[in-house]
Amino acid sequence: MKDVMGPLAVHGRWLVRRDLPEAVAIDAAGFGPAAWGEEDFLAHLRHRARIGSAAEIGGRVVAFCVYELRERELGILRLAVHPRWRRRGVGGLVVAWLARKLSGHRRTSIEALVPERMLEAQLFLRSCGFRWERTEKSSGGDSYSMRLRLPGKED
Repeated sequence: MKDVMGPLAVHGRWLVRRDLPEAVAIDAAGFGPAAWGEEDFLAHLRHRARIGSAAEIGGRVVAFCVYELRERELGILRLAVHPRWRRRGVGGLVVAWLARKLSGHRRTSIEALVPERMLEAQLFLRSCGFRWERTEKSSGGDSYSMRLRLPGKED
């Protein structure tokens, strides 16, 4: 899948093992101490219903998304954009690619669980059309369930 942002072509494809060092670095820049290592990525991607996507520009991974296929929705487990490519539309393209995956299936929404402390991620998802649905309490702190619904479809 290819989209163009000005003079740049952003190519979307499967996240593969050779991408993991770049994905780990991008994740560390976005999630700090809560970042996934290569083993975390591998553990998630070994699950049958979990998929990794990469966005690349000029042969370099600049963003990734790991999501889960659920009965009625896609669940974003991790989405991160390299700091140099933030606020340039790359993350929005990743979300748009996910939304296009919904249209031909019985899934009608995308859900993301975002820690309360990650205001930038909440604002980004809101700008993509996600809306707060509920607050989940845990010993590690509250998280917000945010959902993007496919227009004209109900869960």
